[in-house]
Amino acid sequence: AQVDLDMAILLDPSRSDYYANHGWNLKQLGGYYDSIDSFLKAIELNPENTYALNSLGLTYKDLGMYDQALEIADQYIEVDPNAPDAYNLKGLVYSQQSDFRKAIAEYEKAIEVDPTFSDGYVNLGADYRTLGNLEMALSALNTAIELDPTNADGYYDRGLVHHDLDNDDAAFEDYSNTIRYNPKYHEAYLNRGNIYRRRGDYDNAIADYDRAIAVFPQFWFAYWNRGIAYSEMGDYEQAIEDYNVALSMYPYYKQIYNSLGIDYNNLGEYELALEAYQHAIELDPDYGRAYYGLGHTYELMDDIEKARENYQKAEALGYP
Repeated sequence: AQVDLDMAILLDPSRSDYYANHGWNLKQLGGYYDSIDSFLKAIELNPENTYALNSLGLTYKDLGMYDQALEIADQYIEVDPNAPDAYNLKGLVYSQQSDFRKAIAEYEKAIEVDPTFSDGYVNLGADYRTLGNLEMALSALNTAIELDPTNADGYYDRGLVHHDLDNDDAAFEDYSNTIRYNPKYHEAYLNRGNIYRRRGDYDNAIADYDRAIAVFPQFWFAYWNRGIAYSEMGDYEQAIEDYNVALSMYPYYKQIYNSLGIDYNNLGEYELALEAYQHAIELDPDYGRAYYGLGHTYELMDDIEKARENYQKAEALGYP
């Protein structure tokens, strides 16, 4: 498709829509900065190309270029004051900046100009959840799904709210619907897998973790959770293998080192357990759980003095 667009632009470089589609393709291929040039060219050729304006604003937002994203959003609103996507874009930028009150105000404007705008309700629900208002979050997400029963994001975010409400059955159903309408939604496989794991259904849990990884091979969080499932099944060696894969992708998550320490202890590999807990403490010197793990490891090694010392550190840090 990209080759065809390149040829189309060569044949007719005056077409704004060609540049807009070219930019979108570049973005999908990971060329975020290159896509900006194409979107800007599309807008230069046609300042009212709302697709290019929205795509450019979202790209700026994804790159953390918030001032530029807001400027483009305002330009979009000038072109079309009744475009819900324009207000939604501003809301997404404010949300990413953790200014959730401003974000909610923009989502409400998007819904005001188009009461059928399902994505506005999804984003509204997500930010109400972040603010801890689960009742408003659930109401917004229910409306989003009523407006568009195929909205995968709506089901996923509602699943998160149901999880917060300790309603695993409803969350499970929502994650399943997320997958139904978007089979590449890797986070939904992860979260459904976690529900299977909590139920003790390890075969289905691991199958969902496998699906999450197949969709997104760099999904280190799924490797860690799959490792936990293997650990709970007693397959400590496979668990450790998954933890190490996760750490090879993201070596900054202290909880994985803690899991590693637990399973090295389960295998009697006490020196490796000590090393794992020490890595966790290097990442967070106030990580009480890791000090407790050190204490337990020293206790298993019959070093009672060091065990007591680390248990006391853990207790001082509020663990357990």
